Amino acid sequence: MSEGTWVGIDLGNTRVKVLAVGRGGRVVGASARATSGARVSWRTGGGMEIRRALSAERLWRLVEACLADLAAQGVEPRQSSVAVAGMGGPVVVLGADGKALLPVIGGMMRGLSPDDDGPGQAMDGSWYRETGYRPEQSALPGLRALARLEQERFARAAAVVSVEGYIAYRLCGEMAWERSVASATGGWNHDAEKWHDGFWEGAGLESASREPVLDGGRALGEVATGAFRGAAVMVGGHDYLCAELALGIRENSAMLDMLGTFEVTSVPLIDPWPREPVGGEVVDAATGCGRRTLMVELLVGPQLAWIEQTLGLSGDERLAEVRREMGRLSSDDLDDLVYLPFMYGEPVPRWRPGRRASFVGLRSHHSAAHMYRAVLAGLACHGELALRHLETVVGGHREATVVAGGGTRDAYWLQLKADVGQRRLMVPRTADSTALGAAALAAGGVAAREWLDELRRALLSATTVVEPRPGCGTVLARYQEVVGERGDALRAAAASS
Repeated sequence: MSEGTWVGIDLGNTRVKVLAVGRGGRVVGASARATSGARVSWRTGGGMEIRRALSAERLWRLVEACLADLAAQGVEPRQSSVAVAGMGGPVVVLGADGKALLPVIGGMMRGLSPDDDGPGQAMDGSWYRETGYRPEQSALPGLRALARLEQERFARAAAVVSVEGYIAYRLCGEMAWERSVASATGGWNHDAEKWHDGFWEGAGLESASREPVLDGGRALGEVATGAFRGAAVMVGGHDYLCAELALGIRENSAMLDMLGTFEVTSVPLIDPWPREPVGGEVVDAATGCGRRTLMVELLVGPQLAWIEQTLGLSGDERLAEVRREMGRLSSDDLDDLVYLPFMYGEPVPRWRPGRRASFVGLRSHHSAAHMYRAVLAGLACHGELALRHLETVVGGHREATVVAGGGTRDAYWLQLKADVGQRRLMVPRTADSTALGAAALAAGGVAAREWLDELRRALLSATTVVEPRPGCGTVLARYQEVVGERGDALRAAAASS
């Protein structure tokens, strides 16, 4: 293997992906593992059962296995450097022995109800102006609720680190936070460059060490054990922001639509950043450049999993059959059934966490294909509204919308999104832009300008363009009509109660 190989590790919700990249952005090694094998259920000290959480130890074992695959493929560890990107926000609580006391505490645990008196001083009005997050969007409510259920283990907490920082710690024995990942907890003060006053105290982790917050691409240590022993370890970053880095979103004044379990739509910001939220958008510290990004997050994967389970589409053959039937539906079939994808609240155009999902126009003749297609259309409509919302907040239409992530492998989904918004979508040649962005950080981040430019040219030279089909914008108009009608009905009901 030629000297200079950079390894990016992407800790996704459904897969751990690892790519080794050589000069010119050429992928010279790859491996992946499903995270299903790292999922656990546990009963808290307060008697609550939490299902399908990620075991920090099992996640580490998946990363170890992927790195062993690279070594077996001929990637030379001592000529390599590694950086870890991940979901941003999820944290690992460690005991004095450096072992995880609990499974990974992440955004999927936000269903934990915080106590009735709220997170106290954390709810003051300065929160968004300092962190770019509403308090209820941060990790604090879930952490506070879990602290009440797991008082004994929280009392033994010696350190708390991001899940990306935990994997880096297992690689090299050094612990740190990366700036964009700290920001994604909703508890990082952008201006003062420190944690928001009361954030960790409100979470019941005031005695736990919070290791230094560093920029992506900084040297952290050296892999100490396993098949990749001897590789350099660099500080990684937040997944979608690593994708922004790899794809040159900031330099091209484009928007990113990251299609995964979470659909993340984002646009780079130029200071000063908005100090009051309009909807559910948040402000994250960007990876590797000292600037900020405006982002809206939509939970897509759990809603698709729900409709597939509800309709009995768990088998690949049955799901394929329903998708074929969807392709035979007429335009009349498509407009009279609307799904409002607010299973986890409505983030745009206004922040309404209390909104609930619903079908509107459901009739006895509607089949599984009608319902599944309505869910896809509703998610596509709200994704388009998120893009338009960000354009409104930053004050201008963006010419290019780049889509990335695992969802880009679904041609039907991409065409539906293009049609709904009447928007051209640019699809890079690989869906694994997060791992490539992490590899760029492994190479020294934006300081490795020549290599990064080569990578971007390689990624974007074979971009596929998904063109919207004329006359398909009525789906969005009907969706907006139903959202408006439902909102009027809810306001009328509230006024009369």
